[in-house]
Amino acid sequence: MSSFNELGLSTTMLSAVELLGYQEPTAVQQQAIPAILAGKDVVAGAKTGTGKTAAFSLPCLDLFQPGEKGCAPQMLVVTPTRELAQQIAEVCASISKLTNHRILSIVGGVSQNPQVKKLKQYLESIFETLDYIHFPRYDAPGYGDLISRFLRGDFGSNQAVHPQL
Repeated sequence: MSSFNELGLSTTMLSAVELLGYQEPTAVQQQAIPAILAGKDVVAGAKTGTGKTAAFSLPCLDLFQPGEKGCAPQMLVVTPTRELAQQIAEVCASISKLTNHRILSIVGGVSQNPQVKKLKQYLESIFETLDYIHFPRYDAPGYGDLISRFLRGDFGSNQAVHPQL
C-alpha cells in the first residue's frame, strides 16, 4: 500500500494525516493501521522516526468515539519517559482538533493539581510514564479497571504481533 487512502482510515483521519504533514505511510503504519482498524491488538517495534505514533494513534482515535462526561478512558499509552509521553500526547492532541477527543498526559516533575483536575474530566486517551502509573486517581471513572487490565497484561485475545517492523 502506497497511500494512506488505502489503509481504511476515515475521511476525518485522512484530514489529520494531511494536517500532520504525512505523505506516504511507513512500513509500520502500513501493517499496523489496517490490523488495528480490524480490531486486532498490535505489538510492533520499529526505529525512532518511523511513524509508530501515527501507526497506533490514527486508527485508535478513528475507532474511539469522543466520550461524555464521566466516561472511562478508551486508550492508555505508557511510555518510559516524560518527554515521550508528552510528544505522543501532542500528536494525538493535533489529531483531536478534528475529532474532539480529549487527551491527557500524566507525568512526574510537574504539579499534580492540573493533572488531577483534568483527569476528573471526560477523557478518551491518557499518556503516562512507567514511573507515574500509581499517580493518585481521585475517582477518575473507569481508570482503575484500565490500569488493572494493563498490569495484568490483559490485551485481549485478538493480538496481531508484528515484531521489528
